[in-house]
Amino acid sequence: MRKILTAILILTFSVTFSQTDEDLTEIIELVIAEYQNDTIIVNNRFNNDELLSALDDAKSRKDSKIHDKYKTELDSNGIDPNWEIKTAEMYEDSVTVQIENIKVKFFPAITLLDKKDNKRIRRYTKTKLKKNKKKPVAFISFPLISTDRKRAIVYGSYICGGLCGSGGVFYLEKIKGKWKMIEYERRWIA
Repeated sequence: MRKILTAILILTFSVTFSQTDEDLTEIIELVIAEYQNDTIIVNNRFNNDELLSALDDAKSRKDSKIHDKYKTELDSNGIDPNWEIKTAEMYEDSVTVQIENIKVKFFPAITLLDKKDNKRIRRYTKTKLKKNKKKPVAFISFPLISTDRKRAIVYGSYICGGLCGSGGVFYLEKIKGKWKMIEYERRWIA
């Protein structure tokens, strides 16, 4: 009986993880194709700096709202009487933040992005990527998928020279089991 349960557990985890890898591969391929339409080749490593910063900003905004929600005067000893409640809401594992109009679990997301920063994209694509930084070259972040697994974002930018480049956010949505590019929002241009 124990062997059967172990086999079921292993099969369940492998199916779950492979689905995630399939989602990531599909999303990354769509973003790479967008850049290739403009004859820009993507660098072979993830660059999550901008996405990590945006995620930290989203967490800071949520923390500020929690502080405002429990705004109190310090007691006679200079201690905030609501510090335990604030701390629990700000630092529990299931803290959900809103970033680019999608909801994500903050701590798992930031851990994953930090771990994937500067890792090779090759695992998720068969497309030939640049191994150096000759221009033009695009940089993409690891995809961040919403808690409901229906929407995703990828930060991207490309550099084509000293004062030539652009950056923004790709918005994707899972429609009828397939990821689709919904929108690209340009955030900067040089």
